[in-house]
Amino acid sequence: DEEVYHAPDLMRRLERSRGRWTGRRIRKRWLARGREFLERLLDSGDVVGFKDPRVPLVWPFWRRLLAERTEVRPVLLFLIRSPHEVAMSVFMRSAGDIPYDRALTACAAHLR
Repeated sequence: DEEVYHAPDLMRRLERSRGRWTGRRIRKRWLARGREFLERLLDSGDVVGFKDPRVPLVWPFWRRLLAERTEVRPVLLFLIRSPHEVAMSVFMRSAGDIPYDRALTACAAHLR
């Protein structure tokens, strides 16, 4: 989350990649945790879901895990919030520690 705003190397990578995953390996422990989460979620009902504004950014991760579950039919709903509102929210939440322009840049990569 907030780590990207404070680490210049992460911000540069995010800007260069335009938010795309290219040649990135997913750590085994993240996959294991994702599988555990999906197992609990799928066991909780016939129709389930979760809401997280970062899903579009990490979709390659979830797509991989959901592909393993052939009985699951994912339906994606990506809700878009105004980039200005997102950047202002990050700026205000950080009490100005995260500059508006940096938050807007991260939001642009996210929306791409």
